[in-house]
Amino acid sequence: NDIAIAQSISFNRQTNFSEITDRFGKSEIRKLGAKGGQVTFGSVDLGDSNAAGNRKKIKEHQQNATPVFLDVTHRSGEITRFFGVITGMSEDHPVGHQFPKYGVKMQISHIIELDSSYNLLSDKISIGGEVDGRSEYVSSA
Repeated sequence: NDIAIAQSISFNRQTNFSEITDRFGKSEIRKLGAKGGQVTFGSVDLGDSNAAGNRKKIKEHQQNATPVFLDVTHRSGEITRFFGVITGMSEDHPVGHQFPKYGVKMQISHIIELDSSYNLLSDKISIGGEVDGRSEYVSSA
């Protein structure tokens, strides 16, 4: 989590649903389970001054399948902490003496959610959310 990230962090929250539609067109939607997922992000290789630079650390974590975590701070101050393993790393070496870049794919095992004071808001859950088996309608207004 101490490595500088210079490109956007991207992830997708998804859930498994089942939809049953009767002959009158009325549907019942049931949440069956939560899906896992991956986070993608990247940075620029600035030619770190020591042998343990950011690109090299990421590469070693990927090669050794080291369990890692990544914190994403939302505008509200809440934090989503992703736990997983770096499963892929791409490197781009452009022409014209531009800085090389690298991209990272991190497979997520689970997440936790924290408030801005690092108090726990959720247990360990899937990136797709909790599975509680209840359906309840809420107002969107």
